[in-house]
Amino acid sequence: MLDIDNAHGRLLAKLARQAIAYRLTTGGDLPPASKLPDALMRPAAAFVSLHRIPEATTEGTRDAALGQQEQQEQGRRAQPPRQTAQQRQTGEENELRGCMGTLLAKQPLIESALSAALEAALADPRFPPVQRAELDTLAIKVAVLSEPEPLLVNSQQELLNALRPGEDGLILRDGLRRATFLPAVWESLPDPLDFVTHLKAKASLPPNHWSPTLQVARYRSVTFVDPPPQQPQ
Repeated sequence: MLDIDNAHGRLLAKLARQAIAYRLTTGGDLPPASKLPDALMRPAAAFVSLHRIPEATTEGTRDAALGQQEQQEQGRRAQPPRQTAQQRQTGEENELRGCMGTLLAKQPLIESALSAALEAALADPRFPPVQRAELDTLAIKVAVLSEPEPLLVNSQQELLNALRPGEDGLILRDGLRRATFLPAVWESLPDPLDFVTHLKAKASLPPNHWSPTLQVARYRSVTFVDPPPQQPQ
């Protein structure tokens, strides 16, 4: 269940930023808070992403920029970043600065989120580690995931019929190959067939791949944002 309210979610995103700042400043782990809401102490999975925000002079325009980036976050995880002519013109390749997380609720939400935040900032292989001064120009987004629900489907068409566009995150697993898209990816890939095809590509599976060993699960997520304390220069 995703029963975390907005205030607790914003606190979670703020603590994720503090964990990164503390690691960059001291090299250690953020000391545990003396008292946290129960919602943050229950087991849950989370992804954390870091985003460069285009220059915005007001809170409203900054929030709009954050909303536009929500749809791009997981699409970039489908394959390593490549700079296109359009990206060079728009600066789009600079928006995502790191994204890591877990699909399984093996530890309290606060631990899942802080661990993912540190990995996104310092261990995402697609990007160099975040620097302390840079952190204050980045938005921190924490996506809290529901428990995955297995989908018992026997064909790709059954899968496409079962999907709820705009709501479902999806996990595909076949042997050692596994990939996921968060629900935000529907903004970039609104067609179910495109959504599934790109997810298969992320898992290094052919577009028409289907086998008796293919496992499929879906989940929901809710995202909380800690905006950058200062605007990029």
